[in-house]
Formats: sequence, C-alpha cells, structure tokens
Amino acid sequence: MEIIHLNNKQPDPCSTETKPSVFTAGFFDGMHVGHQKVINEAKKMADKKGLPLACITFFPHPKEILKNSNEQFQYINPIAEKQIALEKLGVDKLYIVEFNYEFASLTPKQFVQDYLLVLGAEYVVAGFDFTYGRRGQGNMERMREDADQKLEAIKVERVERNGEKVSSTLLREMICSGNIEKVHDYLDQHYEVEGEILFDHFDTVVDVKDHYLIPCSGLYDVSVSTGREEWQQRVIVDQERMKIILSRDSPRSIKHSTKISIKWLKQVSTEFVLELAQSV
Repeated sequence: MEIIHLNNKQPDPCSTETKPSVFTAGFFDGMHVGHQKVINEAKKMADKKGLPLACITFFPHPKEILKNSNEQFQYINPIAEKQIALEKLGVDKLYIVEFNYEFASLTPKQFVQDYLLVLGAEYVVAGFDFTYGRRGQGNMERMREDADQKLEAIKVERVERNGEKVSSTLLREMICSGNIEKVHDYLDQHYEVEGEILFDHFDTVVDVKDHYLIPCSGLYDVSVSTGREEWQQRVIVDQERMKIILSRDSPRSIKHSTKISIKWLKQVSTEFVLELAQSV
C-alpha cells in the first residue's frame, strides 16, 4: 500500500501519480465492524469497476485541534495501526491529510473539488454519517452535487450490534469504562495496545506507546505477547499514575525494554486499591 501525506490546502496533482479510483473516506478510529463494512463495500466496487482502491483519512483528530487543549488525544488505534488495518482490507493507496485550522475551514465543495476530484475519485464509498467541510456541513446526500456530478457517492448504512449503532464514540465509552469484554463484539477482535516493559522499583510496568486509549483503573485479564511467546495473566491499570502493572507471575524471560502487545480480555474488578496491587 502506498502512503501519501498531504499537508497543504490543496494537493498538487503533479506531486503524486493520480488515476481514476474508488475512494473511501473517514477518520476510521478503531477500525470497528462498521468501518470494515464501508471498506469492504468500497473494495467490492473497486474490483467490479477494475479500479484501484484509495482511502483518504485525517490526522490528528479534529478534537485535538479544535478544542484548543494541550491534553494529548488518545486513539483506539493510532495512525500506524490504522495503516496496517487498511492495508489488510485491500486499500491500494492511503492519503493522510493533516487536519489543521486551514483544512477545517474548507467549505464542503472545496473539499470535494480540491481533494477528492483532484486525487482521481470517480466513486466515493463512505458511512451514512460521514461529514466533511467546515463544521461538518457536507454529507453523502450532497457530495455528488458538490462534485458537479463528476463522481458517484455511495452511502453505506449503519451497522448495529446488540441494538446499538456501532461507532468509535461508543467504543471509546466502553474502553474508558472498562467494558472490555463487550468491545470484542464491535471490533471482531480483542482491543490491543503496544508498549514495552519497564522495571520500576518493585513493579513490572508497561510503558504504552503514545496516543493509545487505556481502560479505566482496575484489574483485568489480558493476553500478553512478545511476538515469540504469548501468555495470559492479570494486569492492574492505575489511571491516576498512568501505569499498567503486570502481575508477578509474568514469565522470567521478559526483560527491561521488551516490546509487548496486550490484548484486553475481561475486567475483573473496577476497584483499585494498594492491597489489590500487592495481591497480584
């Protein structure tokens, strides 16, 4: 998959080879089953038309820019993980647009004309709630009009699980509240974060990579992998100190700076007290 970063108001068609393509568009945080349906529909369209599949997404999250906050935004899957997931789903070319005030000020028509059409979009497949342009005024109903009838806009309807609309917002709420077991139904896999081992006094601590969303404080069953070995154990999340502490039954083979991934299986307890930390 080819990855192209765009950080100007309007992409330069001479700076990258553009060709007629099927596009999918969205922020895609979490790559949940709703996102997967959108991209799978776009892939079917691309195969049917004999065109490459391109995806346009944005980074950082609009809330990180527009809320004027110094607090780092946490993602269900940071941009590097999103790239891997999109490639697995068959995306041929990924455009990552830098989301800034200038980009946020584009009118819906400017976004469609200056980005989608310039980059070669003939068909755009996106979710029913995809919006674009200043204040999210653009939507799938008006996209063809914004394109002066030069592309086809295909809207993918909502996906529901357990009577709820699958959305990144819902997933964030589940993760932040510790409802990890339910998250699997919406991702079709366990929620996973990456980090490395640090030995901190008497604790074995996981230094999680930047931008990952961490569950609320408590005790959790997880699956830990180094890439060469995998095991299940319990971890303590201490949000107050921003720590993930491994229980003392971790394999002796793990050393300081060992790279690991953690799959979150189940919340055991929502309470976090010193006695709990000592007990594991």
